[in-house]
Amino acid sequence: MHRESLFNPKRFYWLIRNPILLNKSAIFFVSAAIGGILLFISAIDAFKEPSPAFYQKFYILILYLGGFILTSRIFKELHHSEKGPAWLILPASALEKFGSRLALSTVIYAFGTMLMLFVFSLASEAVNSLLLDRHHPLFNPFDPMILKGTVLYFVLQSPLLAGAVYFRKHVLSKTVLTLVVYIFVLLLFAFLGVKLFLGSYFDGATSSLQFLDHLQEAAGADFLLYLEGLGRAGLWTCRILFWAVLAPLFWTVGYYRLKETER
Repeated sequence: MHRESLFNPKRFYWLIRNPILLNKSAIFFVSAAIGGILLFISAIDAFKEPSPAFYQKFYILILYLGGFILTSRIFKELHHSEKGPAWLILPASALEKFGSRLALSTVIYAFGTMLMLFVFSLASEAVNSLLLDRHHPLFNPFDPMILKGTVLYFVLQSPLLAGAVYFRKHVLSKTVLTLVVYIFVLLLFAFLGVKLFLGSYFDGATSSLQFLDHLQEAAGADFLLYLEGLGRAGLWTCRILFWAVLAPLFWTVGYYRLKETER
């Protein structure tokens, strides 16, 4: 087995460290700009009526807006006409390359945003207390709204990360369009399947209520209980697929696409 095919923590660390150092000036100025905007908006909100969820809402806005922009550009070296070949032949495995970009655009970005917002909230509320004698609650990274919003970001960001590997330009719009096409095709096949296996129940039914009556006659007296149980099972299945399967699925798709590109 080649050395480059293994996962090496040191190489993984350098793949994360180098982009941060190369873009440290941009990170500093963007963070400073966000801090200035936050200070201004926080003072206005505190002057009117301090909102207890002010920093939670601000965090969600920064997380999603900035995260989607970051993710859409996270593989820009891969698609660059000059930098792309050099990036592909780096002495690191596809797993390390994809994993480093995944970590940068999810965990590191999210927790970096939390840390930045907590520091800014300390400075902002010190100013508010000094000048206005009013303040918001400090930013709490462990607030349930923050934790759930962060996990939801990981899920919603995963298709975009896979799209960043596939598409060179207009990553967000092309990813959304691709998902819409796939969902449409899936729903079309589901509809055709229902028509194929349950088509006889539609015959003679002029409304959805008549269709349900046909099904109830066929299923018996326990039809409503059966339908309720089926609905609950379907809802739980959708939740499991969304929260536990969707993100790993798209991460796997992106990883294998990167391996194909390296070949």
